[in-house]
Amino acid sequence: MTAKKFRGLRARIFSFLGFTFLAIFCLASIAIFIRAWIMHPRIKLEAIPLKEKLQKPVILLNPKHDQDNFYVVEKPGLVRWFPKNSAEIGGTFLDIRQWVAADRLEDGLLNMAFDPQYPNRPYVYVYFTADQPKRNRLVRLTVSENRKVELDSALDILDIPHPRFDHNGGGLLFGPDGYLYLSVGDGQNLKKLFHKLQDRSTLYGALLRIDVSNSSPESPYSIPPNNPFVGASDQSRPEIYAYGFRNLWSFHFLPDGRIVGADVGQAKLEELTEIKKGKSHGWPILEGHECYKKANCQREQHVEPLASFSHLHMKCALAGFKYQGSEIKWLKGRYIFGDCFRGLFYIDQLESNEIQKKAHYLFPKLPVPDIRFNAKISIWSSLFEDSDGEIYAINYRGVIFKISPQNIFEKFLGWTYMLTAFW
Repeated sequence: MTAKKFRGLRARIFSFLGFTFLAIFCLASIAIFIRAWIMHPRIKLEAIPLKEKLQKPVILLNPKHDQDNFYVVEKPGLVRWFPKNSAEIGGTFLDIRQWVAADRLEDGLLNMAFDPQYPNRPYVYVYFTADQPKRNRLVRLTVSENRKVELDSALDILDIPHPRFDHNGGGLLFGPDGYLYLSVGDGQNLKKLFHKLQDRSTLYGALLRIDVSNSSPESPYSIPPNNPFVGASDQSRPEIYAYGFRNLWSFHFLPDGRIVGADVGQAKLEELTEIKKGKSHGWPILEGHECYKKANCQREQHVEPLASFSHLHMKCALAGFKYQGSEIKWLKGRYIFGDCFRGLFYIDQLESNEIQKKAHYLFPKLPVPDIRFNAKISIWSSLFEDSDGEIYAINYRGVIFKISPQNIFEKFLGWTYMLTAFW
């Protein structure tokens, strides 16, 4: 090959490489711009400026009898209260750290509910994990006049043995009917419990409904007469309201009384589901809208989810609320929910003729260091709706955020931030 031909070949190679690099750069830039547009924050997270750091908060409460104050449930076993418009912690409402096993991510004090007739019935109900033996406990406690919970007043309502460390459930709410609803996880032991999750012979993987209006040491709870499996001829537990859940750790009542929950998936899918009385919601036959086990997968026996999201987009779904507030006009009526590791989302409407498989980003995950995962992960614990219909997001690292509207400058900052965020 002559020198002239060699130089010509080299020029063509460099031209090709230059063009290829330019094409890749342009395509990557377009992809980054599209990603930034899809994922840019559409709201502002306004931190409540508490002077004391919270210890792994999991639930926020603003009870009807005390609208001026928030109560925050903390995983180690504390509940503290603070005024809505203050940065000062008002005091400790409850401290059961001596009872609570809280060493692992899903253990701890998981929830608290005030009696619907509080303060005439001065009771709170707490659901937590305990050790020796490993179990989940639902306990009623009495509140004294100085806003302190008396530990010696404890009345055990339910004591559920737990075979493993995770999948404890944790949703705890009084419904419009006055009954107490509690979600219990599947026990994380499919080999032993696979068939029992569908035959209703245990409380695992179920939403329970019990009557605690006349609790006593002799009879901690009674069964509502219209529970779906009262008087069943098989071995179904009468406490069960609905079943077939993997780890229904969050659910809420919509304004019209329907129950919507988020069930955490196994390997592929997260789901939002409308919980139907007496019905199976699929697990372990279905995961989301797909068959978990191909053999004997009869879909017609199970409630289909409202929405089913791939693990490419979500990892651990959190139930939310239809936005009823007044501060963010464009969100009115849309369903806001979350994912522990992927951020906050919304869908335009829950009702649809088909299973929804896409959601809009409301606020993507924050780059918060987390030693357990050795990565930049923000863990969201739950969402909360106040008496005005405004939504709050509780962050596991100790911060409570109010979802607020953005101004034009904040929208621009959010979009430019996403252009450079390769996390």
